[in-house]
Amino acid sequence: MRKAERARAPRARSKGLVIKRLADEVLVYDLETNRAHCLNTQAALVWNQCNGRKTIREIAVSLERETLEPFTEEMVWLALNQLERFSLLQGPVKLPLKASGMNRRELVKKLGLAGAASLPLVLSIVAPEAASAATCRGPGDACVTNARCCSGLCINNTCACLGQNVDCTTNAQCCSGRCGSALNKCLP
Repeated sequence: MRKAERARAPRARSKGLVIKRLADEVLVYDLETNRAHCLNTQAALVWNQCNGRKTIREIAVSLERETLEPFTEEMVWLALNQLERFSLLQGPVKLPLKASGMNRRELVKKLGLAGAASLPLVLSIVAPEAASAATCRGPGDACVTNARCCSGLCINNTCACLGQNVDCTTNAQCCSGRCGSALNKCLP
């Protein structure tokens, strides 16, 4: 392998990741960034081939043989571009000039609409921290919408509750935590 090709032999990152392989995709949780990534089948296939020894051409040929479907170098570059953007590769990958501005839209035009489903795709979301992942907030807690409060009442950016003998529909609405079912009033 020539030096220029070796510089383009990508290596998948494995440290600091929780990886769950499913039937048609791979879910990757990055412990360092608290981001969850979903790799579709094609992106996962490329990522699995990134061992630091295979060139882009070798990855494309290998995947074409494995899937028995066309798998071009451009498709590999598209996957690598996304994997690098989400820090799922060890170090940067030098994109060739022809691949540096490439995106899914251009490849869809080139491959046709039928080929769009076979393109690599990595979706990513930021996972909420445990403290902010709580289902709702109690009276006196800060809020922006009613949905953030257990009572369903956000008044002046503060979660509120209903006092005794006020009409209610759920226990969470009442400061006492008790909504009388017969009268639909907050109980003491």
